[in-house]
Amino acid sequence: MFEWFVAKRFLFKNHKILPKGSAKIGVMAVAIGLAVMLIAMATARGLQSEVKKKLESFQGTFKLVSYDRGQALDSSHIAMLTTIEADFRSHKVSERLGVLRNEVDYAGLLFKGVYSDFDTTVWESYLVQGDWLHHDSQDGIVVSEEVARQLGLEIGDSVYGLFPNNENPPQQRRMVVQGIYNSYFAEFDQSVVFVSGEWVGQLNRYEADQFEGLEVFLADSKDEASVYETLINRFPAHIEVVRTKDEQSVLFNWLELFDVNLLIISLVLSIVGAMNIITSLLSVVFERSNAIGLFRALGANEQSVRKLFWIQGSYYLGLGLLIGNTIGLSLYAIQHYTHWLTFSNPEEYYITYIPVKLYVSEVLLLNALVFGLSAMVLWLVSRIAVRMTITKLIRG
Repeated sequence: MFEWFVAKRFLFKNHKILPKGSAKIGVMAVAIGLAVMLIAMATARGLQSEVKKKLESFQGTFKLVSYDRGQALDSSHIAMLTTIEADFRSHKVSERLGVLRNEVDYAGLLFKGVYSDFDTTVWESYLVQGDWLHHDSQDGIVVSEEVARQLGLEIGDSVYGLFPNNENPPQQRRMVVQGIYNSYFAEFDQSVVFVSGEWVGQLNRYEADQFEGLEVFLADSKDEASVYETLINRFPAHIEVVRTKDEQSVLFNWLELFDVNLLIISLVLSIVGAMNIITSLLSVVFERSNAIGLFRALGANEQSVRKLFWIQGSYYLGLGLLIGNTIGLSLYAIQHYTHWLTFSNPEEYYITYIPVKLYVSEVLLLNALVFGLSAMVLWLVSRIAVRMTITKLIRG
């Protein structure tokens, strides 16, 4: 009780929550350091999640196609897919390389045919003009802003698709521009347009229930390895299971570098905060040296002095963590719900706004890291305090 009484007098002598002098600097250093770490973690996790989601929106977590690209899949393969125990969705696709042209220019593109089971939720968010494909009509096309700019296209314009046909004259198809999208993924926007899967199937001479491939979207990326093995074992040898993670390995490796950067930032800021705590508590030792010396002279043992500094240090640390969490999580919530901070060069990050994402477990782990390092500091300072002689303490 003695230690608590003295610590309370030291901490709240002026009836203020924030301490004065150097101790305030230590508290604010911990708070700012933790807030910066939370923001860094949120932006890193947000960018990883959104870019990964965007990459997988192009062809799913997995894509099932035949090794012989002239051989189609059918409804039996859909039935095989539904027997897999995992949380996922899938849709059919059929693709064909061709040339899109108008009266003045042309572009070589991949015509991606989608069917009525295609989930348009993500792609409608990429639309900048017009509407998505209407499946009651097979002559619509959705192009990117880059392709529209290159060919001078607007909504409602007529264009023609030319498709190689072995040694015969190329097949030609008239289409009408229904929508223009921008995914901010330059490689994709420059090369892919969306059309009806049924008429791509006709060009590829598929039967009514046939299609080129299945794109599979997992709800939880933690299941990716197990589902991949299941797909390999479940489907026949002539079916190739393509992982987006493998096809886009450069980008996924870039995303994994964020974890290394985040670890470095966290360690550096934690050490900086701990050093500030050292400075603050040592200042407290020297500022209160007369009082501490008097307590020792009156019979207070080393354990009591050490406990006194543990109480003071824990208060400064707890106050810093509280302020830091409040600042960091408040900024996180504002950005998460408003997206008010945006990239000036979205084409380099594949998204217009700065995404944020936090996991409760990682927030707790980060707080534990800061607390653990600072606790080591408290132990060190308490050892310094109790080793000072009574005479030195009283003299100051």
